[in-house]
Amino acid sequence: MKKRWNQIRSSRPVSSFLYFLGSAELDITPVAVAYYLLISVFPILMVITSLLPYWRIDINQLMVFLKTIFPARLYPTVQELLVPVFTQASTPWLGVSIFSVLYTFTRAMNALQKAFNKAYGVAKHRGVFLSHVIGILIGLALQVILIFSVTVFTAGDRILHFLSQRGWINQHWTNLLEYRTLPVVFLAMTLALILLYLLLPNVKIRKFRYVLPGTIFVILVMTSVGRIFRFYMERYANRLLDFRLVTAVVMLILVLWFMFIATVLIIGAALNATFQSLEMDCWETRKGEQVPIRKRIEVYLRRNSSSIKDS
Repeated sequence: MKKRWNQIRSSRPVSSFLYFLGSAELDITPVAVAYYLLISVFPILMVITSLLPYWRIDINQLMVFLKTIFPARLYPTVQELLVPVFTQASTPWLGVSIFSVLYTFTRAMNALQKAFNKAYGVAKHRGVFLSHVIGILIGLALQVILIFSVTVFTAGDRILHFLSQRGWINQHWTNLLEYRTLPVVFLAMTLALILLYLLLPNVKIRKFRYVLPGTIFVILVMTSVGRIFRFYMERYANRLLDFRLVTAVVMLILVLWFMFIATVLIIGAALNATFQSLEMDCWETRKGEQVPIRKRIEVYLRRNSSSIKDS
């Protein structure tokens, strides 16, 4: 069994993947990404609360909808917190909140970009200004698409049911959209991941198929975990009766979720780099520099083979 495992480990694809994954600093980057994404949650909430009063949402109908979601003991607290949010404008903090969101998104994407570049074996990164611009654009696009995907996947049925009960959409559209939920989620996640893997690394990726392994891997993992999370929400959410306990659980879930997302994305980048390295001797950075990746992998393979023989 050990001999078989050593043979698999010393094979070119597996050794290449382990090389790229080890170069990405998988033990450090997810923590940094999770930290910046977590602190971006509060500015996002401030931006939303500052804009909600201008949307003129019917607060009574919204409370009826939220009453069907939250447990009976939690609903009064939720109602007490949300009614002022939807009825009282708070514009002074809007500019500060937007700046904070952009800053934290940029820092999170920069940390993820460095991990991608290290996975690809690229030592030099983009310029500071360009990195910030790309981080802002990709961060905003990725967050919007992921939030939309998670919302549709976890609460899409309830939202459609609420809209149908209020007569805002007819039963025909409800049935039609209900069967289109998963395709919409898959399409949105696929576009977000392709955008991420094509633009974030400091490597010219000239063929679309070079980013497919990581994209497929992340989609499979995220949808599987999303189903588990949905099952948990439907089965155990009503048991959380204390608002402080709910807040603590939500914060813990957010930290673990952001770390998990960053880890899965980095593994996907390592898969993409592995697939691309099997067909290319070197790849080109966006500044035109050549990176002899095949030679580096061969050195790693020789070291790996010698360590296996010694063991």
